[in-house]
Amino acid sequence: MKKAVPKKSNHKILDSTSNVPTDTSAGQSVMENSAGTEADSKIIVPLNSIDRNSLSASIESMIHLSRDIIVVLGKNQVIQTLNPAACQALGIGREKAEGKNWFDHFVTRSMRTSARKSFQDLFSGKRDSMGYLVIPIVNKMGEEKLIEWEGIALKDGGGTPEAVLLSGRDITQQKRIEKELIQSEWDMALAQKIARLGGWVYNMANDEIRMSDEMVHIFGTSLQASPVPYKVFLKLIHPDDRQRVAASHEESLRTGKGHKVEYRVLLTDGTERTVYEESKIFLDDLDNPLKVRGIVQDISERKKVQDRLMHAEKLSSIGKLSASIAHEINNPLFGIRNVLERTRMCVPLKEADERFIDMAISETDRIAKLTRRLNNFFSPTREHKEPLQINRILEEITLLIHKELEDRKIKLQARYAEVLPEVMAVPDQIKQVALNLVQNAMEAIPESGGEIILTTFHQDSYLYFSVADNGTGMTEDTRKNIFEPFFTTKSKNEGTGLGLWVTNGIVQSHGGGIEVHSECGNGTTFTVSLPMV
Repeated sequence: MKKAVPKKSNHKILDSTSNVPTDTSAGQSVMENSAGTEADSKIIVPLNSIDRNSLSASIESMIHLSRDIIVVLGKNQVIQTLNPAACQALGIGREKAEGKNWFDHFVTRSMRTSARKSFQDLFSGKRDSMGYLVIPIVNKMGEEKLIEWEGIALKDGGGTPEAVLLSGRDITQQKRIEKELIQSEWDMALAQKIARLGGWVYNMANDEIRMSDEMVHIFGTSLQASPVPYKVFLKLIHPDDRQRVAASHEESLRTGKGHKVEYRVLLTDGTERTVYEESKIFLDDLDNPLKVRGIVQDISERKKVQDRLMHAEKLSSIGKLSASIAHEINNPLFGIRNVLERTRMCVPLKEADERFIDMAISETDRIAKLTRRLNNFFSPTREHKEPLQINRILEEITLLIHKELEDRKIKLQARYAEVLPEVMAVPDQIKQVALNLVQNAMEAIPESGGEIILTTFHQDSYLYFSVADNGTGMTEDTRKNIFEPFFTTKSKNEGTGLGLWVTNGIVQSHGGGIEVHSECGNGTTFTVSLPMV
């Protein structure tokens, strides 16, 4: 019996590299005899064949389903085809879009030149891809949309560009949100600047604080808004307040509750600012402190207003007590004046002694007038003006402060004009002006001693007297503010900042003015001008 001869297989498979059908009869059978050993057995799985037509159909389906805007342009810049996403973005059907010039109909006018340039570069072979470009398009309704494009040249078998495929993504909404976010951040920054309000975040994990730009500005530090160690932040606080603030922070973390604290910060130029801080603790899942967020507000101006109101309240209290004070002072003062008058009449005195008695009587009269004015401290006085010799006023002041000048080691020089016209003024008020300026000059001179020069002269229709010292002088900022009410460079316990304000008011009520010349380390000169009779 003849054995059956197996027929040669005519089955062909697709070569994965050459796409050339290969005859399996040349020893590459689909399956060897199953009776063979495992080592000799071979299994060859046929590859799925994809012809050019099916591949093209698949790509076309992907383009059709893509959410990206896809447009194919020919050499003449007209639309050859476009997908539904492009039709939706343009607000036009496929039939009406195809054949239209892309740049003339759909690219915004301001971008047409640069868009055409990129298109031409692809067709000329200068570039294979135009990269990512944001080119706005205009739809049928005239609405402009921002599209981020990428384009590639489609080439024929010889490598010659025959079309350009554009793929775009609508970023209009994204850009609008970004713009709104930037605007929101700008508005927030402006609001913080107007309110003098800054923010900070303390990260417990790395023990760092991130401060907002406005907070950095409030603290007057060179540090940027990037995180800084907590210890560095504490150093920005005034040394006298630092321990109190640190203790408040620690108590806040211990209790898990925010805190409210007011403290001073020390700026790099040595000046101080007062800030109000409020914070909130954020806990993790185990109720442990995770982060602390807080705000800091510059309340320096508010504190100044509060201090001014406190000073005003003090002065108001003085006004309420002035009536009883005047009564209590005037009674013994009247007795002292009577004794002085009787001494001058009944006791033989030398000419110099009589002059001292007259000065004492004059001073008792001045004290009586001052006590009467306490009842209406802020109201301008309406006392009688009379012809006045400025040289005499300055001489009287010199006698009164002679002992204090000696104690302070201050030398006083008088450079009075020999012939000086009179001015119409209230003697008591002009004496107050001169005395205040001289006292300020003495306080500006260091303990080692110095010099004060009193000068009088007249020019045109004005009489002038000046008080010059060689003391510490003033900064430009101080000089600009010295006549403001409650402005003072002294401590709160040493002055109210009303002296020069009152002095300036008195001079102006007489139709005059005050000029100031001062430099740090080179002394100060106050020059008062008064209209002559």
